[in-house]
Amino acid sequence: MEKDWDGTQPLYSVQLDKYFWSLDELLKSSHPAIYGSDSSDLRLCEPVYFDEINPDEHYIDILPEDEEVPNEIYDAFEELNKKIREYKAAASWQPGEYKPTTQSLKKWLSTPIKEG
Repeated sequence: MEKDWDGTQPLYSVQLDKYFWSLDELLKSSHPAIYGSDSSDLRLCEPVYFDEINPDEHYIDILPEDEEVPNEIYDAFEELNKKIREYKAAASWQPGEYKPTTQSLKKWLSTPIKEG
Protein backbone atom coordinates (compact mmCIF):
# COMPACT_ATOMS: atom_id res chain seq x y z
CA MET A 1 0.00 0.00 0.00
CA GLU A 2 1.21 3.46 -0.85
CA LYS A 3 0.55 6.94 0.50
CA ASP A 4 1.93 10.38 -0.38
CA TRP A 5 4.93 11.47 1.68
CA ASP A 6 4.67 15.03 3.02
CA GLY A 7 8.45 15.58 3.08
CA THR A 8 8.55 15.93 6.86
CA GLN A 9 7.31 12.59 8.15
CA PRO A 10 10.23 10.30 9.10
CA LEU A 11 11.00 7.44 6.73
CA TYR A 12 12.39 4.01 7.58
CA SER A 13 14.50 1.85 5.28
CA VAL A 14 13.87 -1.85 5.86
CA GLN A 15 16.94 -2.72 3.77
CA LEU A 16 19.31 -0.45 5.72
CA ASP A 17 17.50 -0.77 9.08
CA LYS A 18 17.77 3.01 9.34
CA TYR A 19 15.48 5.92 10.08
CA PHE A 20 15.65 9.11 8.02
CA TRP A 21 14.51 11.97 10.23
CA SER A 22 14.69 14.66 7.54
CA LEU A 23 14.79 15.16 3.80
CA ASP A 24 18.36 16.39 4.15
CA GLU A 25 19.38 13.17 5.91
CA LEU A 26 17.83 11.07 3.14
CA LEU A 27 19.58 13.14 0.47
CA LYS A 28 22.95 12.65 2.19
CA SER A 29 22.47 8.89 2.35
CA SER A 30 23.26 6.34 -0.30
CA HIS A 31 19.68 5.08 -0.46
CA PRO A 32 18.67 4.06 -4.01
CA ALA A 33 15.54 6.24 -3.85
CA ILE A 34 17.60 9.43 -4.16
CA TYR A 35 18.89 8.21 -7.53
CA GLY A 36 15.37 7.53 -8.78
CA SER A 37 15.67 3.76 -8.47
CA ASP A 38 14.19 1.28 -6.03
CA SER A 39 12.40 2.80 -3.05
CA SER A 40 10.25 -0.23 -2.25
CA ASP A 41 11.89 -0.78 1.12
CA LEU A 42 11.01 2.69 2.44
CA ARG A 43 8.13 2.99 4.90
CA LEU A 44 6.34 6.07 6.15
CA CYS A 45 6.71 6.25 9.91
CA GLU A 46 3.73 6.60 12.19
CA PRO A 47 3.79 8.53 15.46
CA VAL A 48 3.54 6.69 18.77
CA TYR A 49 1.86 8.72 21.50
CA PHE A 50 1.93 8.44 25.27
CA ASP A 51 -0.81 6.20 26.67
CA GLU A 52 -3.06 7.13 29.52
CA ILE A 53 -2.46 5.15 32.70
CA ASN A 54 -5.22 3.25 34.46
CA PRO A 55 -4.37 3.21 38.18
CA ASP A 56 -6.41 0.06 38.76
CA GLU A 57 -4.34 -1.81 36.16
CA HIS A 58 -1.09 -0.15 37.21
CA TYR A 59 -1.41 -1.26 40.84
CA ILE A 60 -3.23 -4.58 40.33
CA ASP A 61 -0.23 -6.61 41.48
CA ILE A 62 0.31 -4.76 44.76
CA LEU A 63 -3.23 -4.15 45.99
CA PRO A 64 -5.15 -6.87 47.82
CA GLU A 65 -8.12 -8.21 45.83
CA ASP A 66 -10.74 -6.38 47.85
CA GLU A 67 -8.87 -3.03 47.95
CA GLU A 68 -9.16 -0.15 45.52
CA VAL A 69 -6.74 2.61 44.62
CA PRO A 70 -7.22 5.45 47.14
CA ASN A 71 -9.20 8.42 45.80
CA GLU A 72 -6.25 10.78 46.27
CA ILE A 73 -4.04 8.57 44.07
CA TYR A 74 -6.86 8.01 41.57
CA ASP A 75 -7.39 11.79 41.28
CA ALA A 76 -3.66 12.30 40.68
CA PHE A 77 -3.79 9.77 37.85
CA GLU A 78 -6.78 11.60 36.37
CA GLU A 79 -4.79 14.83 36.40
CA LEU A 80 -1.83 13.08 34.78
CA ASN A 81 -4.08 11.49 32.15
CA LYS A 82 -5.53 14.90 31.34
CA LYS A 83 -2.00 16.20 30.68
CA ILE A 84 -1.24 13.13 28.54
CA ARG A 85 -4.39 13.73 26.44
CA GLU A 86 -3.40 17.38 25.92
CA TYR A 87 0.20 16.54 24.97
CA LYS A 88 0.25 16.36 21.17
CA ALA A 89 3.92 15.56 20.43
CA ALA A 90 4.86 12.01 19.49
CA ALA A 91 6.80 10.00 22.07
CA SER A 92 8.52 8.13 19.24
CA TRP A 93 8.04 6.90 15.67
CA GLN A 94 7.73 3.43 14.20
CA PRO A 95 7.70 2.12 10.64
CA GLY A 96 4.17 2.04 9.28
CA GLU A 97 2.54 -0.16 6.67
CA TYR A 98 2.57 2.45 3.89
CA LYS A 99 5.30 3.00 1.33
CA PRO A 100 5.77 6.54 0.02
CA THR A 101 4.41 7.03 -3.49
CA THR A 102 7.02 7.41 -6.21
CA GLN A 103 5.50 10.77 -7.19
CA SER A 104 5.78 12.18 -3.67
CA LEU A 105 9.38 10.98 -3.35
CA LYS A 106 10.28 12.57 -6.67
CA LYS A 107 8.59 15.81 -5.66
CA TRP A 108 10.49 16.14 -2.40
CA LEU A 109 13.79 14.76 -3.64
CA SER A 110 13.85 17.38 -6.41
CA THR A 111 13.13 20.23 -3.96
CA PRO A 112 16.25 22.26 -3.12
CA ILE A 113 17.27 22.10 0.54
CA LYS A 114 17.21 25.48 2.26
CA GLU A 115 20.37 26.14 4.25
CA GLY A 116 20.11 27.20 7.90
